[in-house]
Amino acid sequence: MNEPPNETQPTTTPPTNPNPTPSGWEKFKDFSTDSYVPTQYTSYSQVAFYRRQWFVFLCLLLIIPLGIIIMLTGDVFVLSKAGANKGSVMKYSGKTKKKWIFNFVLLWIVVLSIRFSR
Repeated sequence: MNEPPNETQPTTTPPTNPNPTPSGWEKFKDFSTDSYVPTQYTSYSQVAFYRRQWFVFLCLLLIIPLGIIIMLTGDVFVLSKAGANKGSVMKYSGKTKKKWIFNFVLLWIVVLSIRFSR
């Protein structure tokens, strides 16, 4: 039968997380700090053209393997347009770079599978 809870047994409470992870759009409130990290460059003109964000994305759209190779072999630099580092040269963080590489490798596989399935 159902017995009433014993008063001597301690009640358990779920542990609380002191640093809860943000949910929804709160994660992207300050997106620039997670995606970019500062660099040694003081001017965007000092960055090699093939390491600039616009060139890498152009390669990723037109010649996917070349863009992937550029991203795998070094950093991709961007001119920060927001946040505390506005106007400074930043580079993609490792996490962001891995996401871009994964997405474009997946896109390349899809394009190749469509091309050779005909």
